[in-house]
Amino acid sequence: MRTILSAVACFAVLTSNIEKMEAGLILSDDFNSGVGVGTFQSIQNAAAIGDGVMGFLSGNALHFGRQNSLTPFAITNALDVSSGGTISFDFRGGNENVDGSSYWENSEGSGEWADLAYSTDGGLNFVALFVLNTEADQGENPTVWNSANIAIPFAAQTAATQFRFQQRFNDGPSFDHWAIDNLAVETPDISAVPEPTSIALFGVSACFAGVGAVRRRRRGDKSQNEVAA
Repeated sequence: MRTILSAVACFAVLTSNIEKMEAGLILSDDFNSGVGVGTFQSIQNAAAIGDGVMGFLSGNALHFGRQNSLTPFAITNALDVSSGGTISFDFRGGNENVDGSSYWENSEGSGEWADLAYSTDGGLNFVALFVLNTEADQGENPTVWNSANIAIPFAAQTAATQFRFQQRFNDGPSFDHWAIDNLAVETPDISAVPEPTSIALFGVSACFAGVGAVRRRRRGDKSQNEVAA
């Protein structure tokens, strides 16, 4: 009985270690139920709106620039991306000719575009990662939402990396609108890499070899006791 329990315990430990190596989706927000509690550390001049409003995807998006005159931005909580991965999202800028100016007033030049940047020092400094051209699709009908899927660079791969979406400049709450949707940060599934799998298999073999050794030892002890008797 003890041998069986030892084998089960050993297998459970190894399985637990494999699961800890699996990462996958560590941040996901479609904003349909508002801004997720764990998504952003700080947010300014932005709100989850749009369900049923012209120009939005199905449900809400995180819409920037309509709340007040402050610089629109959103900074994620610190994320463990030390193993690399990707950050992906949909975005669009204003196209008032198609969708009206209440939510989609145009950006007039690169000075009013938005940027994605990352920080590895708690938000003290940010490094540019991607440019959100919020005027690229003006005049198209229907308005195009752009999709971005960006590899997290080596310099950003830390256990506490933050990502920031921020507009360079806007002219106030009635101007230069933009939005993001379907935000996701994913890290690789490390357990799929051959080396850790091989290690795990070796661990299983070693585990059961150890259990077998314990059984042989107990049998040997029993035989010695019978001889002594």
